[in-house]
Amino acid sequence: MKRLFTVYVTLISFLGCALFLYTWPFSDVNVQNEWFLLLLFAGAVVLLSRYTIYLPPNGNAFTLESSVYLALLFTHGLHFSLIILLISSFVMYFWYPRKTSWFNRVFNFSVYTMMICGSYYAYIVFGGVVGKVSIYDFGSYIASFAAFFVLNVLLMTIYFSLRSSTEFRLILLNTIKELIYIYMVELTASLILAILFIYLGHSFHF
Repeated sequence: MKRLFTVYVTLISFLGCALFLYTWPFSDVNVQNEWFLLLLFAGAVVLLSRYTIYLPPNGNAFTLESSVYLALLFTHGLHFSLIILLISSFVMYFWYPRKTSWFNRVFNFSVYTMMICGSYYAYIVFGGVVGKVSIYDFGSYIASFAAFFVLNVLLMTIYFSLRSSTEFRLILLNTIKELIYIYMVELTASLILAILFIYLGHSFHF
């Protein structure tokens, strides 16, 4: 089982990195002109990932960096969000205490890449328009959220199932039970952030 776990982590890491390179976000984002926004949002992700929010009554914990990624998908598109992911991942690797190996950090980066890409294409397929937040696009927000949630649940359930040799179905049910409410909160937060990003963009001409 340990060997299978290693194979799984390696495979997901390879696929996620390959997906990032295939998408190649730098082809559509002018880093020289948008460096301030990129650093600003990357800094926000880093700070939000460090501080944990606890929900009563069971004390379930979560951070809000996923809300930033989703909000940026709605307002700035896939390529911008992936660059933010890359910058924040580098910063967290060198800034935070290295309790996690670089291999696991690559795996985490790959998982986020898959979730962000899947969420973006679900948003587009269901009629979402980048740069606009509208109540009429509510279905596309739900589709984007569902893709993000399903990919996260499946990838991490397989990860923990192989790592602990626990029955897949048991971990899946527990993961869904723990994450569904958290992701509802994060979806709401992402829509609020998207509205703020668009408003600030118009106000300050970002």
